Amino acid sequence: IQELQKRLNVIRGRVDALKKNCEDYKLGMDNCDKLVVEMENATNVLFNFNIWLNERTKTRLEGITNEALSLIFPDKTMKFHVTPNQTKKGVSYELSIETDGVMTDLLDAKGGGVLDVIQVCLRLTYILRLKNVTRQLVLFDEPFKNLDSERVGSAVEWLVRTADMFGIQLFIITHIPAMIIPGEHIRTYEIKLKNGVSHLETGYR
Repeated sequence: IQELQKRLNVIRGRVDALKKNCEDYKLGMDNCDKLVVEMENATNVLFNFNIWLNERTKTRLEGITNEALSLIFPDKTMKFHVTPNQTKKGVSYELSIETDGVMTDLLDAKGGGVLDVIQVCLRLTYILRLKNVTRQLVLFDEPFKNLDSERVGSAVEWLVRTADMFGIQLFIITHIPAMIIPGEHIRTYEIKLKNGVSHLETGYR
């Protein structure tokens, strides 16, 4: 009887230990459930913030581009559109240009000057999105090379004014005289080749 009593006590001890383990496991599962809920909430906040940030970027890009198009091409009625498309992999964006009511995918657009302007606007908008991350400086190499001479002056004036408004520093390389305009904060340098050696001169003649 004593031997049976000992065995019974051992069994009871094991049962108590199993009960304790089950309680610990249940508590751990409850904590995991709470953590999952917290992570889901945090993910939703980040996702919604990303949507908001992308919408702000979209609105800014459309605003900057449409202002540029109206000033540089006053004889045309053009509007730039950014259209988000929700896919299984996330959100993609289609860029299109509307000319006199006719919508054209940007990849099918044939006007090189228009594409130059939109490309400049894309770069300005991108650097603005990184305003607190990277220095606000953009290097352009012949940014308006496909614009006719009558529109280049308006394009440069718009670019300089926009950069000044947003606090962006520009570094422009060009061979087009119409790209060079005077200004209080504008510095112009000319590189000349003399006897096979490049010389940097201040100012433009």
